[in-house]
Amino acid sequence: MNEWPKTLAFAAVAAVTTGVALTLSGLDRRTANRVFDDQGQAFFESFRDPLTAQAMEVIEYNPETATVSPFQVQQKDSKWSIPSHYDYPAEAKDRLAKTAAGVIDLKKDTIRSDDVSDHEKLGVIDPLDTKTTSLKGRGKRVTLRKQAGGEVLADLIIGNEMKDRPGQRFVRLPNSQRTYGVNVNVDLSTRFADWITQDLLKLDNAKVRKIVIDRHKADPARGVLVPGEVTTLSRSNANAPWTIDNPPEDKKVNTAKVGEISSTLSGLKIMGVRPKPAGLTKDLKQSDDGKFQLSQQAVLSLQSRGFYRTRQGTLVSNQGEIQVGTDQGVVYVLRFGEVTVARGEALSAGTSDDAEAKKSDSTKETEPSTKKSAGDTEGRFLFITTRFDPELVPMPSDSESGKTQELPGDPFQHATIGVITPGFEADVSADQQKAKEKADKLASELEKQRDEGRKQVQQLSDRYAGWYYVVAGDAFRSIAVNRDDLLQDPNASPAAPNLPGGASGGMPSLPPGFTLPGMGSGR
Repeated sequence: MNEWPKTLAFAAVAAVTTGVALTLSGLDRRTANRVFDDQGQAFFESFRDPLTAQAMEVIEYNPETATVSPFQVQQKDSKWSIPSHYDYPAEAKDRLAKTAAGVIDLKKDTIRSDDVSDHEKLGVIDPLDTKTTSLKGRGKRVTLRKQAGGEVLADLIIGNEMKDRPGQRFVRLPNSQRTYGVNVNVDLSTRFADWITQDLLKLDNAKVRKIVIDRHKADPARGVLVPGEVTTLSRSNANAPWTIDNPPEDKKVNTAKVGEISSTLSGLKIMGVRPKPAGLTKDLKQSDDGKFQLSQQAVLSLQSRGFYRTRQGTLVSNQGEIQVGTDQGVVYVLRFGEVTVARGEALSAGTSDDAEAKKSDSTKETEPSTKKSAGDTEGRFLFITTRFDPELVPMPSDSESGKTQELPGDPFQHATIGVITPGFEADVSADQQKAKEKADKLASELEKQRDEGRKQVQQLSDRYAGWYYVVAGDAFRSIAVNRDDLLQDPNASPAAPNLPGGASGGMPSLPPGFTLPGMGSGR
């Protein structure tokens, strides 16, 4: 009988222990569910205002070279710039705000995996992870901050597209093992061209009045300036025909070719940039006559891109120059230099002079080779300066010239003998005063237009002074044409427009058996 109390005691202890265990187990499960069942939640609950993002970094991994490529956009000194491209000015405010808004809207739509071993297959390995040796499966890491180097607003790794759910991608937070399926509608372009004002000249084709193709060019091997032909094309207004200097009697201007040149100029796009040495930039901003002194560093920088300084202090290139004048008095001077062949950031950014200067000759990284491989793009360096030519600004039209003429002061004046009735003599002084006022008004309008042209030249000079540009090689070939290509036989007909109905722009063909009135059957 004494064993029963012991047995009951053990049973009671066991029951209590089991109850506690079940309670703790339930608590653990509920806690686990609260911690891990985050499906449908926002990634960044505290990030609600897209305008607070003032810096973005996107890091991609290149498995071919086993290197990371960081692309940054940030606000610096109250200006938007691209650090990866020497702080080149960026038109980024609206674009970054849209990107930030897209990140704010990201939700953890579905939980796809909690296994670290799945990261490579899903493409969500951190591109900055130095512990993982795999070259594959690294995603794109996106970080938004309040300011450059400041508080992180959002940080995530975007991986492969989900095959079973088009439009969704695998996404992981850098400090988490869990991978989600997420509907990603965020434009995370790391293309330099998508973040800048790509229109290089901001040139209105209709305003072009003069094009000078100067084929004088430098020969660095011999250290001489090679003479070349200079061809000048001009027109008085947008609707006037183009004329050429010293036209031969048996030729006329090939207007289609001139139109191609003008269109290429107005559509010239920036493919890449390189910074000029600070001293050269300062000299260009202060130079009014195109002559300037150069440091040894500036000379080497120029020569590496195909530009040379003459003994007279002017600048020439190894491919001549093109001058483009507009009716605002703005003259663009385009000097084309060396070819550069590359792809991606190697084309858009290359290597800066400062980075090259820090390398020894044995390890110096040079511009990409001119040998073109599959996937490469041919670019050409372009050095731009601007000047003002007041003669290109046309005299303002007389707004009163088209008005109905006033009746003569003397209604009885005879048209043939010129007899004037006494009291109706012309007031010569009043006419002179009126003519003077009209002339003064036109002169004032002309000077106002010229002032606007001077301001535009200054703005453009400030924009171009700090940079070498890279433009498409095809654009250079379309612009720098020979004189013979600008001429054609006088009897040659202009190219027919490509209108509906055929390449010749004729009437659309009719069904068999149908003819228009007045047309024969063809027999």
